[in-house]
Amino acid sequence: MNTDILDQAKQLARDHHYEAALALFREAGGTWGFYGAGACLHKLNRIGEAREALHRALDLDPSNLKAAKLLSTIPKRGETSQANSQPSETLGIIALCLPIGATLLIWFWIGQMNLLQSPGSTLNLLVVGTIIATDILIAVEASRLGFGRDPDLKETSPVTWLIALILLWFIIYPMYFFKRRLHGARNMLAGAIVVTLVFILSWAAMATAIQEKTNTVTGAIENILAPFRPVSTNPSREGSSQPSKSRTVSPSAVSIPSPSRPCWNCKGTGWDDCPICVNGRDDCSYCSNGWARDYRSGAQIICEHCRGLGYSSCTFCNGAGGTRCTICNGTGKR
Repeated sequence: MNTDILDQAKQLARDHHYEAALALFREAGGTWGFYGAGACLHKLNRIGEAREALHRALDLDPSNLKAAKLLSTIPKRGETSQANSQPSETLGIIALCLPIGATLLIWFWIGQMNLLQSPGSTLNLLVVGTIIATDILIAVEASRLGFGRDPDLKETSPVTWLIALILLWFIIYPMYFFKRRLHGARNMLAGAIVVTLVFILSWAAMATAIQEKTNTVTGAIENILAPFRPVSTNPSREGSSQPSKSRTVSPSAVSIPSPSRPCWNCKGTGWDDCPICVNGRDDCSYCSNGWARDYRSGAQIICEHCRGLGYSSCTFCNGAGGTRCTICNGTGKR
């Protein structure tokens, strides 16, 4: 038994070059050579030859447990019909068709919903359900095809496929349909890539459309309710968008305060700040900085109430920003 040839054959088998590995295993001979040949023949779906090679491995060394275990998983001649000689691809086809059906539901069912029917939540449930269903189907098919069954070949087990699909579905999903060819199933990589792209893009497009529709309806409701909201009377006007200006007091309206006994209310100015406005300007309650939104079209328009100024003249102080002090009658003295 040539150890170097066996090592080369094992490396070729790990790289899924089963035909080249088979030739080297047969050249090496011995119990491990026949065992490796049987494993390669099994991967190539040459069942009869695989059983024969494994039997020869056990004849040379009955204690070869790996050969015995692999032989027990290979059906005998006549135990399965010709229809079952090839691996069933039913689960793979279903896993490939599920995202197509989900895409149709996205456009022709969720796309026709109104916002009261919660299309966003339904879309997320449909997408998550489709991904989970395909993950389970692929894991089951990988187990039936024999992924990870041969301990000498570094293959991904069905459980690992399931975890990888959950974490990176849009990458691992088409990759599986390429890897399954190594176990006798058809290579459906091209179809899987198309299905993945259509499914992901449909999901993203529908989610964006639902968000835009939600924003439009929310804006329309805000415009309808705006006229019914109370006008703010906060005298501090924190966050006011209007520029602050120094208040100028008319000399004829205010007397010079007495430095010895100023009025305690107006601090000797004779002027009482308006409790409604700031600097004689009252923020418009129908717009924001002079711009309002048309509730029909959702477009921005100039506010009709303040004519685009964003404020109006205070009706309480007639735009003066304050009134005479009621305690000192504008004299500034007690």
